[in-house]
Amino acid sequence: MSFITGTTAGKHWIIPGTFLSDNFEISYGLGTLCIEPAPATINVTADDKVYDGTIEAVVHLSGIGVDGGELDISHTSASFADKDVAEDKLVTVHGIAIEGPDASNYRLNPVVYPSAEISARSIDVAAVTDHKDYDGSTSSGNWLYCNSYTEKGNMAARRGKKDPTGMGLYPEWSWCWPVNRRIIYNRASVDLNGKPWSPDKNILEYKNGKWVGDVPDGGWPPMTNKEKTKRPFIMKPDGVASVFGPGRADGPFPEHYEPLECPVPKNLFSSHRMSPTAVVYGADTDAHATCDPRFPFVGTTYRVTEHWQTGILTRWQPWLLETQPQLFVEMSIELGKLKGINNGDKCKVSSARGEVEAVAMVTGRFKPFKIQGTTVHQVGLPWCFGWIYPEDGGDSANLLTPSAGDPNTRIPETKAFMVNVEKSGKRRA
Repeated sequence: MSFITGTTAGKHWIIPGTFLSDNFEISYGLGTLCIEPAPATINVTADDKVYDGTIEAVVHLSGIGVDGGELDISHTSASFADKDVAEDKLVTVHGIAIEGPDASNYRLNPVVYPSAEISARSIDVAAVTDHKDYDGSTSSGNWLYCNSYTEKGNMAARRGKKDPTGMGLYPEWSWCWPVNRRIIYNRASVDLNGKPWSPDKNILEYKNGKWVGDVPDGGWPPMTNKEKTKRPFIMKPDGVASVFGPGRADGPFPEHYEPLECPVPKNLFSSHRMSPTAVVYGADTDAHATCDPRFPFVGTTYRVTEHWQTGILTRWQPWLLETQPQLFVEMSIELGKLKGINNGDKCKVSSARGEVEAVAMVTGRFKPFKIQGTTVHQVGLPWCFGWIYPEDGGDSANLLTPSAGDPNTRIPETKAFMVNVEKSGKRRA
């Protein structure tokens, strides 16, 4: 993460801060940051005719930290390698310029409409920007943090308790990526005129030509303005919500299933306890246990703020490692009393597949569940430790998790599995 000491593309000294730009690419040298114009790729569709040497491009853009929209993209020239163009030949568009007050907040989502006819149904076009100045307006080295720190300071540190909507949004308490919107697709809460469907649940309303309440998910006017508006579910091609999901292995309608390992023998919502289309493996390392007294507690995994993903980058940073030095197992006060475990005790957490050693974190964050008349306890472990460093940091929590995957993407069930927790050592000094 680094700011630079100048405003033009080229080499600059690095100082603490952040840098992100869709118009530039960066590389690091000894004490310097090198900024170069970033290439963009545009897909061209045309009829089967000879290209006459001109392209007029209008590129649709998607917003980063702003509410989307369209901008015109200009260019200085375009050329083929030869006039007789066949499919997949390269066309280069030079001098791409993105115009508009929020241009630096947009990334390319290209759709091009050529004014000339080209002899191919689909041709990849490489659009390369000319050398241009960096204006210093870039705000973040990680797009998930864009707008979290502005001229007003650290937005995530805010603790304002005002709640204008009365719906518990608290817009001045901390901050929500990307633009402090608290409820996604919130324009679905209003009618065609921009008035709340439910007056007593007024999170958003169109008044005097602008939206009032939560930050609108897309700033377009109400649906009565058909020429300028867009439907509320902006991440879906048709703009509307749906319960029908065609093309999925377990579709088309949503269904609740229990995970491969769970503490209950029956699914109260279906005759199938777990998905009949889930991917389950049969090797010895893929053993699983449901309603097994050896593993009576629900386990889950999560991240911590101080470490990135598996921690392979951040565990080597002493100031981050000091705040989260080793694997812990979080549990409720009730489970701590039941097992005789105090905060800071060393524990062994085991599943049908393996075991890890972790430090107990007894906290009021976790609460017992009452499921089908039975008290069920849950524990949680971060998955950012393991592999070499630090030596006493503990192993990866994924040694405990099952390999079962969802039927569409095979993403494993690392958020719900069964474990046991036992005290294995004295409380840390």
